[in-house]
Amino acid sequence: MDKLIATTKYLQLPFHCYRVSRDNADAFLISGKKVSPFNGVLALALCTRGNLRVNKQGVQYQFQPRDTMFVLPAETAIVESISPNFECMAVVTGYDFYSEIVDGILDVRTQIELSQHPFVSLTAEQYQMIEPMMQVLYNRIEAEAHSTPDQQQHRLLRRLITSMASTIAYELVRIYVSHIADTVVSGELSRKSQVVQEFLILVYQHFAEHRDIQYYADLLHLSPHYLSSLVSEVTGVNASVWVRERVIGEAKRLLDSTTLSVKEVAAALNFPNQSFFGRYFRQYVGTSPQSYRKSALPQR
Repeated sequence: MDKLIATTKYLQLPFHCYRVSRDNADAFLISGKKVSPFNGVLALALCTRGNLRVNKQGVQYQFQPRDTMFVLPAETAIVESISPNFECMAVVTGYDFYSEIVDGILDVRTQIELSQHPFVSLTAEQYQMIEPMMQVLYNRIEAEAHSTPDQQQHRLLRRLITSMASTIAYELVRIYVSHIADTVVSGELSRKSQVVQEFLILVYQHFAEHRDIQYYADLLHLSPHYLSSLVSEVTGVNASVWVRERVIGEAKRLLDSTTLSVKEVAAALNFPNQSFFGRYFRQYVGTSPQSYRKSALPQR
């Protein structure tokens, strides 16, 4: 059993639970290195020991005991420093699991506010509640790694462990929302918020194949003009920008953390050719993919 991750392949859980330290994460927790999560996943981490200083989009954050960190898909950060005794617990999941947690609870504006405030320090009381729950979740998954349940037990265990993770997620969402309670919108926008949430989920699912708003409007049975105005009203950001930022974010992730050539990155994102991808990337990032990749290399 890998000491970094608790997992049971047979349960096919919709998330992974990690216990991260300086010793088992040297491959990516290196000072000066740019890191990003895998495609299409979100992560919630809780620092239990030591400290980590990161820079996200020009903003410096200190991640230390009792701090939580929320990481969105394709987000990148530069590790500025890490203490030798650093340790954290993390739950990493796909967007679908996250959507199940927040659907019907948080409107889109609140979700955006959450993404814009990724670090929240827990009180001593909150930490004493959350940290043991995450430890129990990790230990329970690890304990089941060698069991051989029958089909009925398999379904029960999967639901049981998933519900444990959901409980942690609900508690943390509640804590996060308490920090931005004044941003919750009135009920009159709930239907609009729901439509925009569906749009954002579709973007995360299909951005690599479809960059045109017409495609998403058709799936939602709306006109492109109405969808664009609705997204702008609810989020304050144009629909095309949401798609573009997802494409650029994934392009950066592939350039940062894979050995794919620029041509292969262009193909992965369904650009007609490398030249078209290069012009698209330069237009919105201000530099070529090749130059971006060179600048992302760790400084030695």
